[in-house]
Amino acid sequence: MIIVDILILVFISCFLGLRLWQILGTNHTPRPRKKKSSSPLSHPFGASNTVVRLEEKDVSIEKNPPKKEKTLYPGFDESKFLEGAEKAFLSILQHCYEGDKKSLEKLVTTKMLQRLFHATPKTPQKKMEVEVLSSHIASKKKNGDVARIKVHFTSFQTTNGYKGEVKDLWVFEKNIHSPNPNWVLCDIGANS
Repeated sequence: MIIVDILILVFISCFLGLRLWQILGTNHTPRPRKKKSSSPLSHPFGASNTVVRLEEKDVSIEKNPPKKEKTLYPGFDESKFLEGAEKAFLSILQHCYEGDKKSLEKLVTTKMLQRLFHATPKTPQKKMEVEVLSSHIASKKKNGDVARIKVHFTSFQTTNGYKGEVKDLWVFEKNIHSPNPNWVLCDIGANS
């Protein structure tokens, strides 16, 4: 019975020694003590006289915090939209230069389809390369059931007669109650 008591005391003393070593560590340099404050405002209920002083760089207070932006409609994801808009941008340009009207019918409005085929050459282009350099949403609004988003695209384009950077403003629209998840191009404007 005495051996069991001794073993229990050894385990307790080892445990306490280990905890002390973890808390105090092995650093023998003296630690600075916190100064006590006598300010009555240090604790709202007067339970503590300790005040923790923060340096200016530790506190960041925004005078005009950014406003939380409302979503266009429930389930709208801006990053997924931009990813899809870039793919649509590349597809629409490719189909225009290839003269593929049938593929464009799914990606643009009827009015926009007429504008595109009026503006593009009648013979398909042999060489066209487009690289999207950047894209961002310029504005978004909802009018009834129709949502419209203006997107600024900056791209590097190489065609038969041109090679350089192009900035465009494209407007996509979608009926938010439609089961079709795709947005369609409804307008294009030059971005200066």
